[in-house]
Amino acid sequence: GYGTVQLIGPSFSISDDNATAILGHPNTILEGGGAGTLVSPKWTSTTVDRGCIELVTQGTTRFKVYNLTIGHAAADSSKFNGHGIKFQGNGTGGTYELPTGADAYLQVQDVNIHYPRGHGVYTLGTAGDPSGCRGFRAKSVTVRGASSSTAPGDGFRIDSSDAKLMDCTCADVLVGFRIMGGSQKITHCKTFYTVGDGFSVESSLAALSACEAQDCGRWGFNLATSNFAAHGISADSCARRDQTGGGVRVAAWGSISGVHCSDRGQTPGSLQNRGIEFVGTPQVFIEGFVEAPTDRTNFVDWVVGSPGAGSYGRIVRYGTTVWAVG
Repeated sequence: GYGTVQLIGPSFSISDDNATAILGHPNTILEGGGAGTLVSPKWTSTTVDRGCIELVTQGTTRFKVYNLTIGHAAADSSKFNGHGIKFQGNGTGGTYELPTGADAYLQVQDVNIHYPRGHGVYTLGTAGDPSGCRGFRAKSVTVRGASSSTAPGDGFRIDSSDAKLMDCTCADVLVGFRIMGGSQKITHCKTFYTVGDGFSVESSLAALSACEAQDCGRWGFNLATSNFAAHGISADSCARRDQTGGGVRVAAWGSISGVHCSDRGQTPGSLQNRGIEFVGTPQVFIEGFVEAPTDRTNFVDWVVGSPGAGSYGRIVRYGTTVWAVG
């Protein structure tokens, strides 16, 4: 560890043996010279579960990927197999110099990932333990996935706790941001053209702020696990591929303020026909604004279902009365 490995030159190819990856070492920065520094995976198997960049051991800590692009050149823009970045840790960072205890503090910053068939950024622990890559950080990372209609991989699949994602964007993926580890903070992030949900909260204590889901396939925000805080979130023209979706789905207790749901009316056959839907009467605090599509042929409602006892909410329904509870 200790130091920076600089990639000097326009492009670098990864072996086509479906096994070799760039391996990150403890306390080291892998640095490119900007977006024009291209790392190109050449794996031949469409089912390979490897990242173009991984960790040298599962105990690796404080490794950072910075200032480069993973994908193929413009003349060869076909999709690549595997994941862009896959970090799998075991939560034993205290065994290395500059010990971190159980926190890995891995980072990805100013990185572009183009056309992965797998996940763009994927973090996880061992044997399903989400603490293995605890403390992961991503800033200014862009993922453009395999397809807006059939993409098999997520943009950001963060199956590790205490992660922080800021100023990240993804499109043409299965799920934009899949939040699977507890106590994650996602801020100033946007996803669009997903096959499924834009943001899927699948673990407790998630905090989302100033995030946007646009033209997503099902729900803009699927808040499925309890004790979340979502503030300043916007769902624009979602349910593009699944009309059972909509703006925001609330299936667990938590707090939502400054939520905004609307539809631009650009795809008449698949409008965002639900604003906010409550599933299973969760107890919530919610305040926001919902606009219905201009074409209301298949419109369900501004607000669908009801929150549980003890809830408080005020939602302005554009063109009609205020929805209120509590």
